Amino acid sequence: MGNRNIILLTVECLRSDHTSYSGYQKETTPTLSSLAEESLNFTNAFSVSPWTPLSFTATLTSTYPLLFDGVVNPIQKNRISIAKILQENGYKTISLAGGWLNPLYNYTRGFDSHNKMDIATALRLAKYSSFWFLVFNRLSEKFKLTDIYRDKIYRKARYQDFENSQSLLKNRRILPQVKKNLDQNMFLWIHYSDSHPPWYPAKEFHFPNTSSNYEEAREVNERVRENILERKPGELNLSEDELQKITALYDGEIRGVDEAINRLIEELKDLGIFEDSYLIITGDHGIELMEHDDWGHGINLYDELVHVPLLIRGPDIESKKIDEPVSLIDIPPTISDLLNLRKPKSFMGDSLLKNKRRKGVFLENAQEKRKDFSREGRKVVLDLEKSKYGYRTDKYKYILTRGEEEELYNLESDQKEQENIADERPEIRNRFRKIVLNHIEFEKEFSEKNRIKGKVESLQEKGI
Repeated sequence: MGNRNIILLTVECLRSDHTSYSGYQKETTPTLSSLAEESLNFTNAFSVSPWTPLSFTATLTSTYPLLFDGVVNPIQKNRISIAKILQENGYKTISLAGGWLNPLYNYTRGFDSHNKMDIATALRLAKYSSFWFLVFNRLSEKFKLTDIYRDKIYRKARYQDFENSQSLLKNRRILPQVKKNLDQNMFLWIHYSDSHPPWYPAKEFHFPNTSSNYEEAREVNERVRENILERKPGELNLSEDELQKITALYDGEIRGVDEAINRLIEELKDLGIFEDSYLIITGDHGIELMEHDDWGHGINLYDELVHVPLLIRGPDIESKKIDEPVSLIDIPPTISDLLNLRKPKSFMGDSLLKNKRRKGVFLENAQEKRKDFSREGRKVVLDLEKSKYGYRTDKYKYILTRGEEEELYNLESDQKEQENIADERPEIRNRFRKIVLNHIEFEKEFSEKNRIKGKVESLQEKGI
């Protein structure tokens, strides 16, 4: 038996209901569909939050993102990353993410290699000569041409040729490091971000209603992103034609990421390490496509924003569907369980390999608009006065906003969460309110204990 590698593949904005193996009418995910047949397939998996910084705090450290007074990125000592645990147990840890998921905000803690897929890297790996790479770099530094590059050069190249996609570039970037470390256990994490808007899928992955040329694709992308940081639900009005076009672009990007995953797997098979590795595939969150009068992600807790795929494949793992609700906060304890490592006390999730599972999952965010966050040095901070907490079971979804506004949905009869029955079913509303308020109280007590502990440690360091 070879090394027991852990391969974590996460996909930006990947809704469960837009995967073909979940019943979606378009063939968006042939690779994932094939993998689903030989994996643990969690049909009701949920991100803790609809925004990447919060989602990955939970996915990498198995802690709730709003624990520390609204500081949502994992800079605290007692948020222990699964990467750090594996590193301490002799694993070579390699990540390739980018965006928010960078060293500044501490998402790469525990990774020996944490390559950021920035613009310069994309240029170098794409089909451009070194001469033009140097010219662009110099001009970009002097005239701040980043936006021009993204719009006129990179996105257009991506639209015309799949070989220039971020997903394939990330594969090319990580595979040489894999080849260098075949003699040891590895933890690989790739975050595929092509499925994050704006969407410019390669032409070979165009579905019906996809914009017929780049300029049309750019026009519909700009349309849905109008005033996106400021607007509230209900302020964007899309025609049915615009909605079909933007959805087709989204589906095309999913299809492209699926193909990139297929190519990565084929490379790992050629290297002889795939069959003995554990593979985990999920999305960081979903995206709203006007189901609740808006387009985008990062605010609400409805299923289109938090219901994501989750597949786990590997040695001794039985392929089957699991319909009970599970949370991405459960991924770190599951990895620990797969490798027979002790689960740290800081982990708040449970191993998905256990037969006993939770009755529901917690959801949380604190944004009314997408601009509702601040950066304080290395901290990403949300205002808890704008908090939104949810509790989702197999039958009901309860949402509490600002500690006052309540929503309750019967998911058996109202899967799209359109009819709020909080007033009609007070007994269920009150039961779920108590569960959520207990969760909020737990987070407050945890924060207070952490503050006291921090003050004590600071005094000790000063010799007081």
